[in-house]
Amino acid sequence: MSFRSFGNRGWRRLLLATLVGAASLGACPRVWAEAGEGVETVQEQAGQIAQKIAPYKGKFVVFVLDVSGSMTNQGRLQASIRDRATIVRNGTRVGDRVAIFSFDVSPELLLKETVIQKESDKKIVIDRIPTVSSNTVGSNIRWAHHEALKLLEPSECPYQVCVLVSDNLHDPPGETDRFYPDYLNYYIPGTMEAPSTPQSNDYARLREKFRGGTRLTFGIGVNISETGAVQELPPLKKTPAWVWLVAAAAVVALAGAGWVGASAWRRAAEARQIANSPMNVVIRNVTPDGTASPFSAETHLVLQPNESFTIGGAPFGIGQVVSLPGAMMKEPVARVHRRGLSFSLEALPGQETVAVYVDGIEAVPGGDAIPIRLGQTISVRYRVMAGIEKSVDLLFADPRAAEEQAATEEVVFDESHQSPY
Repeated sequence: MSFRSFGNRGWRRLLLATLVGAASLGACPRVWAEAGEGVETVQEQAGQIAQKIAPYKGKFVVFVLDVSGSMTNQGRLQASIRDRATIVRNGTRVGDRVAIFSFDVSPELLLKETVIQKESDKKIVIDRIPTVSSNTVGSNIRWAHHEALKLLEPSECPYQVCVLVSDNLHDPPGETDRFYPDYLNYYIPGTMEAPSTPQSNDYARLREKFRGGTRLTFGIGVNISETGAVQELPPLKKTPAWVWLVAAAAVVALAGAGWVGASAWRRAAEARQIANSPMNVVIRNVTPDGTASPFSAETHLVLQPNESFTIGGAPFGIGQVVSLPGAMMKEPVARVHRRGLSFSLEALPGQETVAVYVDGIEAVPGGDAIPIRLGQTISVRYRVMAGIEKSVDLLFADPRAAEEQAATEEVVFDESHQSPY
């Protein structure tokens, strides 16, 4: 089959197959998943794999490439492109066959089994390597690896090689994702254990075949165990439900104590005369030194006695909205409602990668609203994509209080809240 007969989808498939082949040739140390290890180490792995497979003539190499959102961290995807190019250029020969898969929550065959007929064909393969992440939250490494091994198993080539390129980060898709049932074929939720399903059992059978001899498995950025299994990092553990209940109870207790306190009653008495008048509220980002500064421009919201505004989900200028820098979510994460001089914050359901706090107390998505006062801080921790979390602290203040705050620094995200992804 000639290279010209392939469309874009075919080339993408070839790229993924090439990645799978490199992963199959041997056990390599996990690089991207460990802090402090750089691209140089990954490049060394690619060079070693190319050197090992180069002597094999008439081989079939399948590459499997992780293109999920976490691969955009630290230039991992760009580094993997260079690594695959190194393996194709230095590790394959005329007469070899190549194929390519990519994957996030599901695998895709980008380039079907194709023969390298001349040296210039290698450049064609390299040029077809995808350079853009899908920005998908979640990955299914086992499914993609299984598909690559199924492609290799019936081959009559004397040597079969699988190269798996990934950052080793396991993050399941949401339960409403259309590929979640496929995830259950390879994983038991909440664990790294494999279920007893036809897909998982066949995957285990094929891994046994690619442990040495003429069938080899290599990994770049991911560790391959002696059994041929991918040694993935477990997903982040979800906070137990009882923690949310305790936090909600603490919010209710603190809010109740505040309202019955003398200072709360005094503030309510002083402001009663404007309870039914429009109120101008200023939202500013809080910097680490405690001052307030705008991340774009001051957000002034004029709220009527029974009006609301939302946080996140839309850019500035669309209704009563306070946007979150870099957030990809389409729906708001929280709603603040005014009733007279009283305010309450409601964390909205359906945002699994977002947490909202009021002065350190977390709001339960879909739970009871939390009373808030002017001068309190609303903190939002949200995942921009797999592997990247950001934190924005919003000072909920009246114009006079906002004017007293310094406003000279740009937004600074607290790295202590970054996801291990």
